[in-house]
Amino acid sequence: YHDTIKEWKEVCPAAKHNTAAWVFDGHKQLFCTQAYRIEELPDQKVSVWCQEEERFLEMMIKDVERVSDIRVTQDIMEWAVSGRSGHVPQDALQALDVVLKEAINLDLNFYTIGRSHFPMDGETLDVGFGKEVWIGTFSAVRPYGWKDHEILLTLNVDTANKPATRNIHLTNESGPGKSDSYIHSVLAGDGRRKAMVNFARGFTDEQVKTMEKDLKDLKVKYVLPSKDDKVIKRQYRVNGLRKSATKEIIPDLKMSVAEYFKQTHGVDLEYPNLPCLWVGPKQKTIYIPMEFCKMDKQPMPRKKKLPDDAVAKMIRA
Repeated sequence: YHDTIKEWKEVCPAAKHNTAAWVFDGHKQLFCTQAYRIEELPDQKVSVWCQEEERFLEMMIKDVERVSDIRVTQDIMEWAVSGRSGHVPQDALQALDVVLKEAINLDLNFYTIGRSHFPMDGETLDVGFGKEVWIGTFSAVRPYGWKDHEILLTLNVDTANKPATRNIHLTNESGPGKSDSYIHSVLAGDGRRKAMVNFARGFTDEQVKTMEKDLKDLKVKYVLPSKDDKVIKRQYRVNGLRKSATKEIIPDLKMSVAEYFKQTHGVDLEYPNLPCLWVGPKQKTIYIPMEFCKMDKQPMPRKKKLPDDAVAKMIRA
């Protein structure tokens, strides 16, 4: 939402003349150095480029209202004069925290997760299983200091780690016999054993279970060379695996996935015996072959845990 608010500040009557006076916490709170009337904060529609979908999205910012006035300096000084006892000026601390993070939140070279920031081209640790660990920084304003040195507040900065998926193709290898596709990486685990997988024959039942558990809830980039030299690009979240492209029937069309891609896109599948990915809204039947998909570089969802061997490798590093 940071990009949305950035565009909003350029068109909102109250903000466009001094965009630097406004900061956003990434959720639903805006902080400003000046008070404005509600009439100066009308509902506003802006167009924002979505990198994931590679298109502009129409976003509506509405119901902006003045909630409270925060006397940042005064609240902190009164708290300090009282001997730092009683109520901590949490609103003032939060405002300072958001101000300090505004620049990095808007920097496209960083990926922000909560209070942590990870450089997109920064240091990573390969832990196997098609996963890596991002290394970044965590920061937060704290109400701690040293009276003798007249320090009221401190900025806590520490190293942050976040498990993520590697940006590699699901089936394509970097070279013949490299066995470094995403599927190979997941099935090979920490790399101490070689994945015995035959894309032409398809997966074993155990491999299906392993890959479905790994891919579920992750986002993949779908790229399909189509007729007339056109390329179809989409990004989807995986719901699970289905039957192979030759066996999975599309309910509305009464034809297999392999037949659909042949008739509609003029494409003969290279690996028709691999399971199809079930992607998109769960109420829809969108089935796509793995051979057209690449794993998107993304932080792992909280509910998805790294395998024990990957966690052990991360700890050893």
